Amino acid sequence: MRYTIGRGAATAVIATLLCANAALALPFQRGQRDFTLVTGYGENHRIPSVMKDRIRFDQVSLRWGRFASPTTQKAFEVSLGNQVKGQENQLISAVMSHRHYFVVHKNAALGYDLAFGAMHFQHAVTGLATRLNFTEQVGLVLQHNVGDSSTLTLQYRFCHVSNGDIREPNVGINASVLSVGLTWFR
Repeated sequence: MRYTIGRGAATAVIATLLCANAALALPFQRGQRDFTLVTGYGENHRIPSVMKDRIRFDQVSLRWGRFASPTTQKAFEVSLGNQVKGQENQLISAVMSHRHYFVVHKNAALGYDLAFGAMHFQHAVTGLATRLNFTEQVGLVLQHNVGDSSTLTLQYRFCHVSNGDIREPNVGINASVLSVGLTWFR
Protein backbone atom coordinates (compact mmCIF):
# COMPACT_ATOMS: atom_id res chain seq x y z
CA MET A 1 0.00 0.00 0.00
CA ARG A 2 1.44 3.38 -0.98
CA TYR A 3 0.58 6.71 0.56
CA THR A 4 0.91 9.80 -1.60
CA ILE A 5 0.17 13.46 -1.06
CA GLY A 6 -1.16 15.42 -4.01
CA ARG A 7 0.79 18.46 -5.18
CA GLY A 8 -2.12 20.75 -4.34
CA ALA A 9 -2.28 19.49 -0.73
CA ALA A 10 1.49 19.79 -0.25
CA THR A 11 1.49 23.32 -1.72
CA ALA A 12 -1.41 24.35 0.55
CA VAL A 13 0.37 23.03 3.66
CA ILE A 14 3.60 24.86 2.81
CA ALA A 15 1.80 28.11 1.94
CA THR A 16 -0.23 27.97 5.17
CA LEU A 17 2.85 27.41 7.31
CA LEU A 18 4.83 30.17 5.60
CA CYS A 19 2.06 32.76 5.71
CA ALA A 20 0.58 32.12 9.17
CA ASN A 21 0.57 35.24 11.35
CA ALA A 22 1.73 34.00 14.75
CA ALA A 23 3.34 36.46 17.15
CA LEU A 24 6.40 34.22 17.61
CA ALA A 25 9.68 34.87 15.82
CA LEU A 26 12.14 32.14 14.95
CA PRO A 27 15.07 32.19 17.37
CA PHE A 28 17.78 32.07 14.68
CA GLN A 29 20.90 33.94 15.75
CA ARG A 30 24.66 33.46 15.57
CA GLY A 31 25.84 31.00 18.23
CA GLN A 32 22.30 29.65 18.81
CA ARG A 33 22.25 25.90 19.47
CA ASP A 34 19.46 23.48 18.69
CA PHE A 35 18.53 19.86 19.18
CA THR A 36 16.22 18.03 16.74
CA LEU A 37 14.47 14.68 17.05
CA VAL A 38 12.79 13.42 13.86
CA THR A 39 11.29 10.16 12.71
CA GLY A 40 10.57 9.19 9.14
CA TYR A 41 10.16 6.69 6.37
CA GLY A 42 12.43 6.04 3.41
CA GLU A 43 12.41 4.01 0.25
CA ASN A 44 15.01 3.49 -2.44
CA HIS A 45 14.55 4.48 -6.07
CA ARG A 46 15.20 2.05 -8.87
CA ILE A 47 17.91 4.33 -10.17
CA PRO A 48 20.41 3.05 -11.17
CA SER A 49 18.27 0.53 -13.01
CA VAL A 50 20.53 -2.37 -12.01
CA MET A 51 19.31 -1.98 -8.41
CA LYS A 52 16.28 -4.28 -8.62
CA ASP A 53 15.68 -4.73 -4.88
CA ARG A 54 13.16 -2.48 -3.15
CA ILE A 55 14.44 -1.35 0.24
CA ARG A 56 11.99 0.28 2.64
CA PHE A 57 13.06 1.50 6.05
CA ASP A 58 12.00 3.61 8.98
CA GLN A 59 14.41 5.93 10.72
CA VAL A 60 14.89 8.01 13.87
CA SER A 61 17.45 10.83 13.87
CA LEU A 62 19.01 13.03 16.54
CA ARG A 63 20.60 16.27 15.33
CA TRP A 64 22.73 18.78 17.23
CA GLY A 65 23.35 22.09 15.48
CA ARG A 66 24.88 25.52 15.98
CA PHE A 67 24.22 28.64 13.93
CA ALA A 68 27.27 30.22 12.28
CA SER A 69 25.01 33.11 11.19
CA PRO A 70 21.26 33.80 11.41
CA THR A 71 20.70 31.75 8.22
CA THR A 72 23.54 29.17 8.24
CA GLN A 73 23.93 26.20 10.54
CA LYS A 74 26.47 23.38 10.99
CA ALA A 75 25.29 20.16 12.64
CA PHE A 76 26.09 16.56 13.55
CA GLU A 77 23.38 13.95 13.08
CA VAL A 78 23.06 10.32 14.16
CA SER A 79 20.33 8.11 12.66
CA LEU A 80 19.08 4.63 13.49
CA GLY A 81 17.01 2.72 11.00
CA ASN A 82 15.42 -0.63 10.38
CA GLN A 83 14.63 -2.22 7.04
CA VAL A 84 10.88 -2.90 7.06
CA LYS A 85 10.70 -5.05 3.97
CA GLY A 86 13.05 -7.85 3.02
CA GLN A 87 15.68 -9.22 5.38
CA GLU A 88 15.88 -7.92 8.94
CA ASN A 89 18.61 -5.32 8.61
CA GLN A 90 19.36 -2.42 10.91
CA LEU A 91 21.47 0.61 10.08
CA ILE A 92 23.24 3.42 11.87
CA SER A 93 24.57 6.55 10.20
CA ALA A 94 26.52 9.60 11.30
CA VAL A 95 26.71 12.70 9.11
CA MET A 96 27.95 16.27 9.29
CA SER A 97 25.57 18.71 7.67
CA HIS A 98 25.41 22.28 6.45
CA ARG A 99 21.97 23.91 6.51
CA HIS A 100 21.11 27.24 4.92
CA TYR A 101 17.73 28.93 5.41
CA PHE A 102 16.76 30.88 2.29
CA VAL A 103 13.28 31.95 3.49
CA VAL A 104 12.67 33.09 7.07
CA HIS A 105 9.24 34.65 7.56
CA LYS A 106 8.03 35.47 11.09
CA ASN A 107 7.28 32.02 12.49
CA ALA A 108 8.39 29.76 9.62
CA ALA A 109 11.60 28.98 7.78
CA LEU A 110 12.50 27.03 4.66
CA GLY A 111 16.03 25.82 3.99
CA TYR A 112 18.22 23.21 2.37
CA ASP A 113 20.63 20.65 3.83
CA LEU A 114 23.86 19.22 2.46
CA ALA A 115 25.33 16.28 4.42
CA PHE A 116 28.14 13.74 4.16
CA GLY A 117 29.02 10.83 6.42
CA ALA A 118 29.10 7.08 6.98
CA MET A 119 26.38 4.44 7.17
CA HIS A 120 26.77 0.94 8.64
CA PHE A 121 24.34 -1.89 7.86
CA GLN A 122 23.93 -4.95 10.07
CA HIS A 123 24.10 -7.11 6.91
CA ALA A 124 25.46 -6.19 3.49
CA VAL A 125 22.72 -4.98 1.15
CA THR A 126 22.32 -6.42 -2.35
CA GLY A 127 24.33 -4.20 -4.67
CA LEU A 128 26.80 -3.14 -1.96
CA ALA A 129 29.62 -5.53 -1.06
CA THR A 130 30.41 -3.87 2.27
CA ARG A 131 28.44 -3.21 5.43
CA LEU A 132 30.23 0.13 6.03
CA ASN A 133 29.35 2.66 3.34
CA PHE A 134 29.44 6.38 2.66
CA THR A 135 26.40 8.61 2.27
CA GLU A 136 25.82 11.96 0.62
CA GLN A 137 22.51 13.69 1.28
CA VAL A 138 20.68 16.76 0.01
CA GLY A 139 17.31 17.90 1.26
CA LEU A 140 14.73 20.53 2.14
CA VAL A 141 13.57 21.45 5.63
CA LEU A 142 10.50 23.42 6.72
CA GLN A 143 10.24 24.63 10.31
CA HIS A 144 7.24 26.25 11.98
CA ASN A 145 7.13 27.65 15.54
CA VAL A 146 5.04 25.73 18.04
CA GLY A 147 6.38 27.51 21.15
CA ASP A 148 8.83 30.14 22.36
CA SER A 149 11.86 27.94 21.68
CA SER A 150 10.59 24.99 19.64
CA THR A 151 9.55 24.28 16.07
CA LEU A 152 7.75 21.57 14.16
CA THR A 153 10.25 20.25 11.62
CA LEU A 154 9.29 18.67 8.28
CA GLN A 155 12.16 17.33 6.22
CA TYR A 156 12.74 15.64 2.84
CA ARG A 157 16.14 14.16 1.98
CA PHE A 158 17.54 12.47 -1.09
CA CYS A 159 20.33 10.09 -0.01
CA HIS A 160 23.00 8.27 -2.00
CA VAL A 161 24.78 5.36 -0.32
CA SER A 162 27.78 3.53 -1.78
CA ASN A 163 31.03 1.94 -0.64
CA GLY A 164 33.23 4.30 -2.67
CA ASP A 165 34.46 1.44 -4.91
CA ILE A 166 36.24 -0.22 -2.00
CA ARG A 167 34.88 -3.57 -3.17
CA GLU A 168 32.65 -4.82 -5.99
CA PRO A 169 29.70 -4.82 -6.39
CA ASN A 170 29.08 -1.15 -5.75
CA VAL A 171 25.77 -0.43 -7.46
CA GLY A 172 24.80 2.19 -4.87
CA ILE A 173 21.46 3.01 -3.32
CA ASN A 174 19.48 6.19 -3.99
CA ALA A 175 16.66 6.78 -1.54
CA SER A 176 14.17 9.43 -0.45
CA VAL A 177 13.41 9.96 3.24
CA LEU A 178 10.46 11.98 4.55
CA SER A 179 10.62 12.93 8.27
CA VAL A 180 8.70 14.90 10.87
CA GLY A 181 9.79 15.92 14.36
CA LEU A 182 10.55 18.70 16.84
CA THR A 183 13.46 21.12 17.22
CA TRP A 184 14.34 22.80 20.53
CA PHE A 185 16.51 25.94 20.68
CA ARG A 186 18.71 26.99 23.59
